[in-house]
Amino acid sequence: MSKAKKKKNRHKPIDKPVQEPNRRSVLKGLGLLGSLAVMGGGGGLIYHLSTKEDEWGFLTAPVELNKNKYEHKNNINSSLFIPIGPEDYLNINDKNYILTVNELTPILRENNKKLGWTNKEEIDLLVRSQLFGRVIDNKEHSRQCKQYIKTAIDFLYNSLPNLKPISLELKILNIGDNYSNTSYANGKGFIGKTKHLRQNVIMINKKTNQRYSIPYFRAIEGSNCSITFDDETNEVNYRLFFGLGGNAIFSPFSEVIPLATHESFIEHYKKEGLKRSVIASETVSESISNILANEISEKLKILNGKKIISENFKFMLESKVGEYNHVPKAIEWMRKNGMQKGIDLYVEDPEKFMKAICS
Repeated sequence: MSKAKKKKNRHKPIDKPVQEPNRRSVLKGLGLLGSLAVMGGGGGLIYHLSTKEDEWGFLTAPVELNKNKYEHKNNINSSLFIPIGPEDYLNINDKNYILTVNELTPILRENNKKLGWTNKEEIDLLVRSQLFGRVIDNKEHSRQCKQYIKTAIDFLYNSLPNLKPISLELKILNIGDNYSNTSYANGKGFIGKTKHLRQNVIMINKKTNQRYSIPYFRAIEGSNCSITFDDETNEVNYRLFFGLGGNAIFSPFSEVIPLATHESFIEHYKKEGLKRSVIASETVSESISNILANEISEKLKILNGKKIISENFKFMLESKVGEYNHVPKAIEWMRKNGMQKGIDLYVEDPEKFMKAICS
């Protein structure tokens, strides 16, 4: 999801590992805006994907991820890794800030001890972070993935004609690209093999103004919808990332829905806080994504589609239990009452939606 731009609370003294809240991030994901207009209703769907085995290679492509494993080096110089957003400081409530602090606490404590930094109140910790997408080696996988995303988004808007229209420019990442500038990255849906975070963890002694930093680079699973909003100006920037692998069967639904409903998310976040707003957003988007993924798999005759959906859905529920506890109930409610009714209720009031599916 996203991170709220705030100038306060970026620093936190290091003491013990931070407890991770149940969330993806503040708003999720990476943005869109551009040449491919995605409208609700309207023309027919693009059902021209082949059912040949090789046409679905992007769903089974190996992504070579080492989940939550950090490297003690800044392994980002390769031309295969393309920046897809600006470098910025992470808010202390950001999931990636929390993961980093938890992972590095023993190392930071040892370094601070060697430096004689014993007063925790005099120490600040900052994390600068930038998202990268890895270029896809197989051009056929790039083509397949892009075509599926187009088809799936058409399918989404034909299934939910009341869903707010968005504009999306799909960009396959290529060697030499650079989207570090927010204005270049805003409004795009990037297509790559995997997404990666380059992080620079900075420890500061406020009394002596001494500092040291530790660079890290790690891969992150799945797709990403990143919406950044400024509480003071109400400015919203957004961009999406679509990766390869089994998760790609869901991603056009699970990342576009939060973007199309982000205004309701922001209002809910302001009223009820991060945890409740993220749970509601994940519940509505992931439940609809599961239903639509099964429907489009049958419609397009995706090879082993049902198996891919089942395995990835099970992995999602097991990996973030708190965030997705209500998704099975929401799926059952949606099948009974309709997806459009569910998304309309969420847009009206996320709290009403959650009460409805839990009643």
